[in-house]
Amino acid sequence: MKTRKLIAVALAAFSLMLLTSCTLVKFENPGDQQKKQDDAAKLEQVAQRVDPADMLLDDRLIARQLNTSSGLVLASYSVRLPRFDQDGAQSATFERINSVYALELAALQEDCESFFMSVKRDYGDEWESVSTIEGSAGSAVWSYEIMKPPPQYICVEKLYTYTDSSGRQYKYYYPDVFLAETGWRLTFDDLFGSNSTQAENLLGTLLDEWCAELGIKHEKLPSLPLRTFTDNFAIDGSNLIFYSEPFELSTDDPSGYEIKLPLSGFEEYLIG
Repeated sequence: MKTRKLIAVALAAFSLMLLTSCTLVKFENPGDQQKKQDDAAKLEQVAQRVDPADMLLDDRLIARQLNTSSGLVLASYSVRLPRFDQDGAQSATFERINSVYALELAALQEDCESFFMSVKRDYGDEWESVSTIEGSAGSAVWSYEIMKPPPQYICVEKLYTYTDSSGRQYKYYYPDVFLAETGWRLTFDDLFGSNSTQAENLLGTLLDEWCAELGIKHEKLPSLPLRTFTDNFAIDGSNLIFYSEPFELSTDDPSGYEIKLPLSGFEEYLIG
Protein backbone atom coordinates (compact mmCIF):
# COMPACT_ATOMS: atom_id res chain seq x y z
CA MET A 1 0.00 0.00 0.00
CA LYS A 2 2.77 2.39 0.89
CA THR A 3 4.43 1.64 -2.44
CA ARG A 4 1.25 2.59 -4.36
CA LYS A 5 1.02 5.84 -2.43
CA LEU A 6 4.63 6.69 -3.20
CA ILE A 7 4.11 6.00 -6.92
CA ALA A 8 0.96 8.17 -6.96
CA VAL A 9 2.81 11.02 -5.25
CA ALA A 10 5.72 10.72 -7.71
CA LEU A 11 3.38 10.76 -10.72
CA ALA A 12 1.58 13.81 -9.36
CA ALA A 13 4.89 15.61 -8.83
CA PHE A 14 6.04 14.71 -12.37
CA SER A 15 2.76 16.00 -13.86
CA LEU A 16 3.15 19.26 -11.95
CA MET A 17 6.69 19.65 -13.28
CA LEU A 18 5.51 19.19 -16.87
CA LEU A 19 2.75 21.75 -16.44
CA THR A 20 5.19 24.23 -14.91
CA SER A 21 7.67 23.67 -17.75
CA CYS A 22 4.99 24.28 -20.37
CA THR A 23 4.14 27.63 -18.82
CA LEU A 24 7.77 28.68 -18.67
CA VAL A 25 8.98 27.50 -22.11
CA LYS A 26 7.92 29.69 -25.00
CA PHE A 27 7.26 27.63 -28.12
CA GLU A 28 8.32 29.49 -31.31
CA ASN A 29 5.79 30.01 -34.06
CA PRO A 30 6.89 28.03 -37.18
CA GLY A 31 6.36 31.15 -39.29
CA ASP A 32 8.67 33.18 -37.06
CA GLN A 33 11.26 30.44 -37.18
CA GLN A 34 11.16 30.39 -41.01
CA LYS A 35 11.49 34.19 -41.12
CA LYS A 36 14.60 34.04 -38.95
CA GLN A 37 16.09 31.42 -41.25
CA ASP A 38 15.28 33.53 -44.34
CA ASP A 39 16.76 36.65 -42.73
CA ALA A 40 19.91 34.75 -41.82
CA ALA A 41 20.20 33.45 -45.39
CA LYS A 42 19.84 36.97 -46.78
CA LEU A 43 22.50 38.28 -44.42
CA GLU A 44 24.81 35.49 -45.53
CA GLN A 45 24.18 36.34 -49.19
CA VAL A 46 24.97 40.02 -48.57
CA ALA A 47 28.16 39.05 -46.74
CA GLN A 48 29.20 36.90 -49.71
CA ARG A 49 28.60 39.60 -52.33
CA VAL A 50 31.69 40.68 -54.16
CA ASP A 51 32.66 43.49 -56.47
CA PRO A 52 31.81 42.22 -59.99
CA ALA A 53 34.97 43.89 -61.31
CA ASP A 54 36.99 41.54 -59.10
CA MET A 55 35.28 38.52 -60.69
CA LEU A 56 36.13 39.33 -64.31
CA LEU A 57 37.98 36.75 -66.39
CA ASP A 58 39.26 37.17 -69.94
CA ASP A 59 36.74 39.04 -72.08
CA ARG A 60 34.55 37.42 -74.71
CA LEU A 61 36.05 38.72 -77.94
CA ILE A 62 35.40 39.20 -81.63
CA ALA A 63 38.12 40.87 -83.70
CA ARG A 64 37.59 40.69 -87.44
CA GLN A 65 38.45 42.66 -90.57
CA LEU A 66 37.05 42.66 -94.09
CA ASN A 67 40.05 42.73 -96.44
CA THR A 68 40.43 42.89 -100.20
CA SER A 69 42.61 40.36 -102.02
CA SER A 70 45.53 42.79 -101.69
CA GLY A 71 45.01 43.18 -97.94
CA LEU A 72 43.29 46.59 -97.99
CA VAL A 73 41.00 46.92 -94.97
CA LEU A 74 37.46 47.88 -95.98
CA ALA A 75 35.84 47.46 -92.57
CA SER A 76 36.47 46.13 -89.08
CA TYR A 77 34.27 44.72 -86.34
CA SER A 78 35.31 44.17 -82.74
CA VAL A 79 33.50 43.08 -79.59
CA ARG A 80 34.52 42.98 -75.96
CA LEU A 81 31.96 41.54 -73.53
CA PRO A 82 32.41 40.54 -69.88
CA ARG A 83 32.91 37.03 -68.58
CA PHE A 84 32.77 36.39 -64.85
CA ASP A 85 34.28 33.73 -62.61
CA GLN A 86 31.33 31.54 -61.67
CA ASP A 87 33.23 29.17 -59.38
CA GLY A 88 33.53 31.54 -56.42
CA ALA A 89 31.11 33.68 -54.43
CA GLN A 90 27.64 34.27 -55.94
CA SER A 91 28.28 31.44 -58.40
CA ALA A 92 24.61 31.13 -59.46
CA THR A 93 24.39 34.88 -60.08
CA PHE A 94 27.46 35.03 -62.29
CA GLU A 95 26.56 31.82 -64.11
CA ARG A 96 23.24 33.37 -65.11
CA ILE A 97 24.89 36.62 -66.22
CA ASN A 98 27.50 34.69 -68.20
CA SER A 99 24.76 32.89 -70.08
CA VAL A 100 23.30 36.26 -71.12
CA TYR A 101 26.58 37.41 -72.64
CA ALA A 102 27.32 34.05 -74.26
CA LEU A 103 24.05 34.36 -76.19
CA GLU A 104 24.79 37.99 -76.98
CA LEU A 105 28.21 37.13 -78.38
CA ALA A 106 26.62 34.58 -80.71
CA ALA A 107 24.13 37.21 -81.91
CA LEU A 108 26.95 39.70 -82.54
CA GLN A 109 28.81 37.12 -84.61
CA GLU A 110 25.81 37.16 -86.95
CA ASP A 111 25.67 40.95 -86.80
CA CYS A 112 29.31 41.06 -87.89
CA GLU A 113 28.48 38.97 -90.94
CA SER A 114 25.59 41.30 -91.79
CA PHE A 115 27.82 44.36 -91.38
CA PHE A 116 30.45 42.96 -93.75
CA MET A 117 27.78 41.98 -96.28
CA SER A 118 26.48 45.56 -96.35
CA VAL A 119 30.01 46.87 -96.95
CA LYS A 120 30.48 44.39 -99.81
CA ARG A 121 27.23 45.56 -101.39
CA ASP A 122 28.41 49.17 -101.17
CA TYR A 123 31.57 48.32 -103.13
CA GLY A 124 29.81 46.00 -105.57
CA ASP A 125 30.69 42.60 -106.96
CA GLU A 126 34.33 43.57 -107.46
CA TRP A 127 34.88 44.50 -103.81
CA GLU A 128 37.83 42.13 -103.50
CA SER A 129 39.67 44.04 -106.24
CA VAL A 130 39.24 47.50 -104.71
CA SER A 131 42.65 49.18 -104.49
CA THR A 132 41.76 52.43 -102.73
CA ILE A 133 38.94 53.69 -100.54
CA GLU A 134 37.53 57.16 -100.16
CA GLY A 135 37.70 58.40 -96.60
CA SER A 136 38.33 55.74 -93.99
CA ALA A 137 37.32 52.14 -93.41
CA GLY A 138 34.05 51.74 -91.56
CA SER A 139 34.21 50.20 -88.12
CA ALA A 140 31.89 48.83 -85.48
CA VAL A 141 33.18 48.53 -81.91
CA TRP A 142 31.44 47.07 -78.87
CA SER A 143 32.98 47.78 -75.47
CA TYR A 144 31.75 47.77 -71.88
CA GLU A 145 32.23 49.23 -68.42
CA ILE A 146 31.34 47.74 -65.04
CA MET A 147 29.33 50.36 -63.18
CA LYS A 148 29.22 50.82 -59.40
CA PRO A 149 25.53 50.70 -58.43
CA PRO A 150 24.14 50.10 -54.92
CA PRO A 151 25.11 46.59 -53.68
CA GLN A 152 21.77 44.98 -54.55
CA TYR A 153 22.48 45.51 -58.27
CA ILE A 154 25.10 44.61 -60.87
CA CYS A 155 25.28 46.96 -63.85
CA VAL A 156 27.16 46.61 -67.13
CA GLU A 157 27.18 49.56 -69.53
CA LYS A 158 27.81 48.48 -73.11
CA LEU A 159 28.84 51.05 -75.73
CA TYR A 160 28.47 50.56 -79.48
CA THR A 161 30.57 52.98 -81.53
CA TYR A 162 30.02 53.08 -85.28
CA THR A 163 32.41 55.02 -87.52
CA ASP A 164 31.33 55.66 -91.10
CA SER A 165 33.56 56.17 -94.15
CA SER A 166 33.72 59.92 -93.54
CA GLY A 167 35.18 59.34 -90.09
CA ARG A 168 32.06 60.50 -88.21
CA GLN A 169 31.31 58.52 -85.07
CA TYR A 170 27.93 57.57 -83.66
CA LYS A 171 27.59 56.21 -80.13
CA TYR A 172 24.82 54.03 -78.76
CA TYR A 173 24.55 52.79 -75.17
CA TYR A 174 23.04 49.45 -74.18
CA PRO A 175 23.24 48.90 -70.41
CA ASP A 176 22.16 45.85 -68.44
CA VAL A 177 21.00 45.95 -64.81
CA PHE A 178 20.97 42.65 -62.91
CA LEU A 179 19.74 41.75 -59.44
CA ALA A 180 22.87 40.82 -57.49
CA GLU A 181 21.06 38.18 -55.45
CA THR A 182 19.91 36.13 -58.46
CA GLY A 183 21.51 37.44 -61.66
CA TRP A 184 18.14 38.12 -63.29
CA ARG A 185 18.10 41.11 -65.64
CA LEU A 186 15.82 43.90 -64.42
CA THR A 187 13.44 46.16 -66.31
CA PHE A 188 12.23 49.62 -65.32
CA ASP A 189 8.97 48.05 -64.16
CA ASP A 190 10.89 45.57 -62.01
CA LEU A 191 12.53 48.49 -60.20
CA PHE A 192 9.38 50.50 -59.61
CA GLY A 193 6.54 47.96 -59.74
CA SER A 194 3.14 49.61 -59.27
CA ASN A 195 4.93 52.98 -58.98
CA SER A 196 6.18 52.83 -62.57
CA THR A 197 3.71 55.43 -63.84
CA GLN A 198 4.73 57.96 -61.17
CA ALA A 199 8.40 57.27 -61.87
CA GLU A 200 7.87 57.77 -65.62
CA ASN A 201 6.08 61.07 -65.05
CA LEU A 202 8.95 62.27 -62.87
CA LEU A 203 11.41 61.14 -65.55
CA GLY A 204 9.63 63.24 -68.19
CA THR A 205 9.92 66.36 -66.03
CA LEU A 206 13.57 65.75 -65.15
CA LEU A 207 14.57 65.05 -68.77
CA ASP A 208 13.18 68.41 -69.85
CA GLU A 209 14.99 70.17 -66.99
CA TRP A 210 18.26 68.37 -67.77
CA CYS A 211 18.22 69.42 -71.44
CA ALA A 212 17.30 73.02 -70.59
CA GLU A 213 20.02 73.29 -67.96
CA LEU A 214 22.73 72.07 -70.36
CA GLY A 215 21.40 74.03 -73.33
CA ILE A 216 20.73 70.89 -75.38
CA LYS A 217 18.20 71.15 -78.18
CA HIS A 218 15.30 68.85 -77.45
CA GLU A 219 12.31 69.90 -79.54
CA LYS A 220 11.54 66.22 -80.26
CA LEU A 221 11.43 65.26 -76.58
CA PRO A 222 7.72 66.00 -75.93
CA SER A 223 6.68 63.61 -78.70
CA LEU A 224 9.00 60.77 -77.63
CA PRO A 225 7.38 57.90 -75.70
CA LEU A 226 9.00 57.65 -72.27
CA ARG A 227 9.59 53.97 -73.02
CA THR A 228 12.29 55.25 -75.37
CA PHE A 229 14.29 55.94 -72.21
CA THR A 230 12.94 53.44 -69.66
CA ASP A 231 13.81 50.50 -71.93
CA ASN A 232 17.47 51.51 -71.74
CA PHE A 233 18.79 52.55 -68.34
CA ALA A 234 21.68 52.00 -65.94
CA ILE A 235 22.40 52.60 -62.26
CA ASP A 236 25.61 53.84 -60.69
CA GLY A 237 26.29 54.78 -57.08
CA SER A 238 24.20 57.94 -57.04
CA ASN A 239 22.47 58.21 -60.42
CA LEU A 240 19.82 56.63 -62.55
CA ILE A 241 21.19 56.93 -66.09
CA PHE A 242 19.15 57.13 -69.29
CA TYR A 243 20.37 57.41 -72.87
CA SER A 244 19.41 59.21 -76.04
CA GLU A 245 20.49 58.13 -79.49
CA PRO A 246 21.92 60.42 -82.21
CA PHE A 247 19.26 62.82 -83.57
CA GLU A 248 16.71 61.51 -81.07
CA LEU A 249 16.32 64.74 -79.11
CA SER A 250 16.77 67.10 -82.05
CA THR A 251 17.01 66.81 -85.82
CA ASP A 252 20.10 69.06 -85.63
CA ASP A 253 22.01 67.08 -83.01
CA PRO A 254 23.94 63.93 -84.05
CA SER A 255 25.12 63.30 -80.48
CA GLY A 256 23.99 60.56 -78.18
CA TYR A 257 23.82 61.44 -74.49
CA GLU A 258 24.23 59.80 -71.11
CA ILE A 259 21.56 61.49 -69.02
CA LYS A 260 22.44 61.20 -65.34
CA LEU A 261 19.61 61.94 -62.93
CA PRO A 262 19.97 61.71 -59.11
CA LEU A 263 18.76 58.34 -57.85
CA SER A 264 17.57 60.05 -54.69
CA GLY A 265 14.80 61.71 -56.68
CA PHE A 266 13.33 58.30 -57.52
CA GLU A 267 13.84 56.55 -54.17
CA GLU A 268 10.26 57.02 -52.97
CA TYR A 269 9.07 54.98 -55.96
CA LEU A 270 11.63 52.16 -55.78
CA ILE A 271 10.40 48.82 -54.49
CA GLY A 272 12.41 46.39 -52.38
